[in-house]
Amino acid sequence: MSAATVSPLLSSILVGGMLDHFDRRTVMMWENVVRGGCLALIPLLYWLDVLSIWMIIVVVFVDGCLSSFTTIGTASILPEFLHKEELETGNAVFTMTGQIGSLIGPALGGFSTALVGAR
Repeated sequence: MSAATVSPLLSSILVGGMLDHFDRRTVMMWENVVRGGCLALIPLLYWLDVLSIWMIIVVVFVDGCLSSFTTIGTASILPEFLHKEELETGNAVFTMTGQIGSLIGPALGGFSTALVGAR
């Protein structure tokens, strides 16, 4: 939990400047690709029977550091896609989809683990 909580706090200090300096869409795209690759390591390493707790902590820490790019980048890029009068609704929809994902994701993970099983 500490790795997931502390890492975005540390990385968010630098992220705003980087997003201002580079193209936000490109940075956010690559950040999501790298995060996806990092998170894919957990089931891959488990499947190879080499997964250990320190590997999970490192992956979670890197994921947390990189998550700041999407969190901050989306909030800063959203006004470019919406008219001023649509911004409040757009922010609400964006927040709602994140919350729904946070609710449904763990449930799907639990169901798939129950279906497929874990060693």
